[in-house]
Amino acid sequence: MIRISSDRFTRASVATIAILAVLCGAFVVLNFVHGPKLESAQVDLARVVAAPAQQLRLFANQPLAEVEPAQVTIEPAAAFTVSVSAEVVAVQFTGPLEYNTDYRVTIDGVTNTFDDQASTLDYGFRTGAPRLYYLDRGATDQVVSTSLAGTGRTVVFESPGIQDFVRVGELLVVVLTGENDAGDPVSSLRLVSLTDGGVETLYLPGDATVDELHATDAASILGFTLTTAGDPLDGEYDHTLFTVDLAAGRSVLPLAGLDGSPLEATRWLFVPGTTTVVAQTPDDSVVMLDASVADAAVTPLGQFETLAGVSPDGSVLTVTDRYGPIALDLATTGQTRLPPSHFEGAAPYGGDALALPDGSRLQHIAVFDDETGRFAAYLVLDDGESSRVLYRTVDDEGEIGHFSLSPNGQFVAIEVVPDVSARQSDGYPVNARATTVTTVIVNVATGALVRSLDGFALAF
Repeated sequence: MIRISSDRFTRASVATIAILAVLCGAFVVLNFVHGPKLESAQVDLARVVAAPAQQLRLFANQPLAEVEPAQVTIEPAAAFTVSVSAEVVAVQFTGPLEYNTDYRVTIDGVTNTFDDQASTLDYGFRTGAPRLYYLDRGATDQVVSTSLAGTGRTVVFESPGIQDFVRVGELLVVVLTGENDAGDPVSSLRLVSLTDGGVETLYLPGDATVDELHATDAASILGFTLTTAGDPLDGEYDHTLFTVDLAAGRSVLPLAGLDGSPLEATRWLFVPGTTTVVAQTPDDSVVMLDASVADAAVTPLGQFETLAGVSPDGSVLTVTDRYGPIALDLATTGQTRLPPSHFEGAAPYGGDALALPDGSRLQHIAVFDDETGRFAAYLVLDDGESSRVLYRTVDDEGEIGHFSLSPNGQFVAIEVVPDVSARQSDGYPVNARATTVTTVIVNVATGALVRSLDGFALAF
């Protein structure tokens, strides 16, 4: 048997450790000599198309020096800001990105905090496509789920008398219409799980009708107006605005107005991406308050004839007075009038409008045709100098109704009655529609018709 002395073993061990240490140090040096490398990335593909201020986070293998915006290239182009914290570069997109689109983010000249050896961080991702929901009334009413592409449809909820619905996270809140023992119209609310199809009843404070149903994507807050059934002079509630925080129980609570009493609203909306409510009261006052704060301060915004809508980024409110639509900046309360631009050499009649943050607006216009003696109706994108047609009914026989933008502003959903002469109401006591109403989806940038659906109340 060969014996090795303890001294020789110790010397061999020390030598081996020294060699390993040198090798490790060499690898570390090489790592830094070659500059930072991308190890992983993180982006929420669903939220990045639905809300502003979403981030792509790039994780490098070294602490990084600051990155300037000029070093960042995004294809297709998108507005952004950039910041660095330790090994992470955060590229924050100013607005939502486009659906179902390949993006590539490249950052040139990235260095670590120790030397100026530069490298490039490069990452690509494909954004998600929206799941669409709409209401199709027929022999029995259905809330239907579908996509932008193809013709497939899935019935999510089915019942007689579906008045309205809204999506709140993984729930659909569905309003059903019926009658009480006295024969008065009344509403009931169902919470439908999009994960397992379970149905729960949300109880209301007494017999009442529900209207103006909305929810915010910033929290699980549902809102609606409530009017007591029967004689309105005897009722406890008259278009009273209630909210329910579905993430914190099932309490149905009224919002308080300027005088501390329950707020009555003929029209109201959530500002997208927030819990802020903008509401119009029966005396035409428009006010703003936070639905997530108990006894929230109420900010008056002025008196207007109608409350039309809020831009997808939440910065501009569209209201109207006797002279037409106005863009109201919610940060400054500054007002800009929105007269329709000349269209094909004629001065059109301006209708409903939705102001956008870049100064343009979507608007109904009507133009008199001398040859036919009729008005032609259009939905246009007006930049303040000229209009571009997004939709016109076939042979000018139809009616363009309610329209709404997708959260990222990429598509507009337009409710259409194809033939006004054959129009018949479905007779619902609240939220009635023509029996022939359809919804067309149009790409705002190109004017291309993307899909047509037999139904209304489209939710992206």
